[in-house]
Amino acid sequence: MSLKRAIEPAAEALSPEEHEFLKQAEKRYRRNMNWFEFEDFAFGMRSPLFSRTRSHLDVLEHPLYLALKEMWLNLGEKQGLVAPSRREDQLARRKTQRSGTPSQERNRAQKRNVAAAHSSAHGRLSKSRN
Repeated sequence: MSLKRAIEPAAEALSPEEHEFLKQAEKRYRRNMNWFEFEDFAFGMRSPLFSRTRSHLDVLEHPLYLALKEMWLNLGEKQGLVAPSRREDQLARRKTQRSGTPSQERNRAQKRNVAAAHSSAHGRLSKSRN
């Protein structure tokens, strides 16, 4: 999820206090605040996430929490403290795998133990199917 997509819906559903807190968090995020300090700011006991009595599930589904979490994870990735998400990592790998010559594609297919499209075995039937 991109930061913009996380913040925009959150801003619409927040109280004035939560909206102001989100703006402060955005400023700190853009300044590339230390990841641990941002965590303390965003999820500490002074955060408006905990100002009302909420269940754990309510906090995890709250738009402010989702936006703060996205900023926190992005900061961690930028600062080398958090590994990129698997989904983004897989998309990046797929893009790099798609580029290349046909022979490179065949080599990748063979490495995955998949019959290459040009293989002579592709047209033969096994003895059990004769």
